[in-house]
Amino acid sequence: MLNNLPVINTRPPTYAEISDETNLPYLSAVIYEILRCSRTAAAVDRDTTCDTTLLGYPIPKGTRVLMPIGMVQQLESNGSKDVTDGLHSVRSVSSQRGRKTGYWSESDVHLFKPERWLRQDGSFNATAGPWLPFSYGFRGCFGQKLALLQLRLFVAMTQVNVFFDAIPEELNTWESHETVTNHPVQCYVKPVPWDQLN
Repeated sequence: MLNNLPVINTRPPTYAEISDETNLPYLSAVIYEILRCSRTAAAVDRDTTCDTTLLGYPIPKGTRVLMPIGMVQQLESNGSKDVTDGLHSVRSVSSQRGRKTGYWSESDVHLFKPERWLRQDGSFNATAGPWLPFSYGFRGCFGQKLALLQLRLFVAMTQVNVFFDAIPEELNTWESHETVTNHPVQCYVKPVPWDQLN
């Protein structure tokens, strides 16, 4: 499949090429890594509709349960396994059926590294590790596909026209204000037109 990828370094990519996740695996990896690191949505909440038990704790009907999805997707690493496995005995049968995603490496979980989403053959792997910017399951964000497509189009077409040069360290932070979604404290870029690069 990767042998049939379009050659687009001599022309802008088409909409069909950008919108297909399998066509441009590194673009997919960059999009997923942007959303993993930015923790766009820090948490989601749900109201319980019946009495239940969560990891051994009784949760009465009508309780609002807050789930911190942002930190899980950004920081859950191999070091989380011991804690998670220690809870195995109190997990429900349905949650013990096997993890669908991997864990991040403790050595680089804090870094922006799109390559973590690529398989050995260079193809994109959406289940390489925890990724929950739109929540998950049938209660996940119904706008996920549209948001991903918009982000793919924006990043791809911007990158075709400009190179994003490094900015000073004091302007390059992950600091943010958390409301319903995260908002950067500072958001600076240094775009340089390709024809002006040395």
